[in-house]
Amino acid sequence: MRKVVVADIETTGLLADVHAITEIAWVVIDLDEIDVDEVSYDEIMENGKAMYPGLSDAALAQADPEALKINDYVDRGIASKPRPDLGDWAELIDDLEDCTLMGANIRFDARFIEKMIGQEPWNHRLFDLQAYAAGVLGHDLPKSLSDIRVELIEHDYAIPENTHAAIDDVATNVAIWQALRDIIANGL
Repeated sequence: MRKVVVADIETTGLLADVHAITEIAWVVIDLDEIDVDEVSYDEIMENGKAMYPGLSDAALAQADPEALKINDYVDRGIASKPRPDLGDWAELIDDLEDCTLMGANIRFDARFIEKMIGQEPWNHRLFDLQAYAAGVLGHDLPKSLSDIRVELIEHDYAIPENTHAAIDDVATNVAIWQALRDIIANGL
C-alpha cells in the first residue's frame, strides 16, 4: 500500500519540547485505491479524523497566548471537546504506520506528534507541501500556506481557507496538493 496521511496540528506554541498539541487532524489516502484528484472537501470533512488531546494546567501555563489566539483555542471550545480514548490513540498510530506523512511545514507537525505518541511510526520520508509548491510554482524558497493558497486562487483554483482549525487545514493541504498536481500535468 502507498499510503499518504495528510495531517495538521494546532499547538500551544512553537517549541515541541515546551508546548503541546491542542488539536490534530488527518486524512488517510491510499494511493493504490484512491485517485488523489478525486478527493473532495466534503469527503475530507466526512472521513477525516480529529482528536483533541486536552491540556494539563501546566501545559496551559506554558502556552504562548499568541498561539492560542491564532488557533482560536478558547472561542472554538477546544478545551471542552471530548478527549481521545485508548482506541483513538491506537487508530492514530495505525493510520500513521508506514505512511508518508504530508502537510505544510510537516517536520514541525512530525516533531510534536512524535512527542505526543512516543514514536515515529511513519515512513522515514516526509512530504512537505510548501517545499513541493516552491518547486512547482518556481519560487526560490517555500512560501507560507496562506501565500500559496492566494497564488493558486489567482490562477482560478478553488482552495478552502486555512483557518487554523486542523481539519480545515488538512482540506486546504489536499486542495493545494491537487492544484499543484494539475499544474504539473497541464501547466499554469
